[in-house]
Amino acid sequence: MSTKALRHLLFALGLFLVISIGIILFAPDFEVRVAEAKVRQSLDEKLPYSTEELVTIVISDARVEFVGDGEDGRVRVRADFDVSGFALTARGCADSLSGVRYAGGKFYLKDLNKEDLVLVPDDESSARIAGLNEGAKELWGRIRDNAKSENSRAPEAMDRMLEEFRPILAAELKSALGRIPIYDLSGTAAGSTAKLC
Repeated sequence: MSTKALRHLLFALGLFLVISIGIILFAPDFEVRVAEAKVRQSLDEKLPYSTEELVTIVISDARVEFVGDGEDGRVRVRADFDVSGFALTARGCADSLSGVRYAGGKFYLKDLNKEDLVLVPDDESSARIAGLNEGAKELWGRIRDNAKSENSRAPEAMDRMLEEFRPILAAELKSALGRIPIYDLSGTAAGSTAKLC
C-alpha cells in the first residue's frame, strides 16, 4: 500500500473516530415511546412461558398496564400461572408493580413488588396436604400426651405449608417475569439509535 493511500485511510479512520465520539458525547438523550397495546401484543406473543428452577412455573397469561401516564416507567403486571414443585401443584395469580429495564435492545420487567399473590392447590395436592395435616395432628397429639401438656395445639399443615412455599414461589415468579422481554426494539430504527448511545 502506498504512503498516500495509507494517509487517506488513517485520515478516514480518524474522522470516523472523531464523529463517533462526538455523537456519543454530545448527542441529546432521546425517548422511545411505545404504546401500551404494542407492549401487550409483544408480551402475548411470548406466552405461555415456562421456567424450571426450584419449582416449575408456567405463566399462561400476563397483562401489563402503564401506571399513570407511563412517563415514570412503572407498570402494573397481572399474571396467571401454574406451579409445581415439592410434590404440590397449584394455580395462581399475581398482581405486582414493576419498573422497566432496557438491555440488549429489549425491555424487561424489574424490581417487581409483590402486592398480591394467590395460590390455590389442585385437588390432589389439597388431599396430600390434608393427609399431612392429619399426620401432623396425630404426631402432635402423641407428643402432647407424652409431655402431658393440655395447652398445645396441632399446627394447621396446609396453611403453614402454603405460607412457607409462598416466598419461594414469589422469588421464582419474580425471576421468571423478569426474564420475559415485554418489548423488543431490535431491528427498528430506535433500536439501532439506542445501540449507538
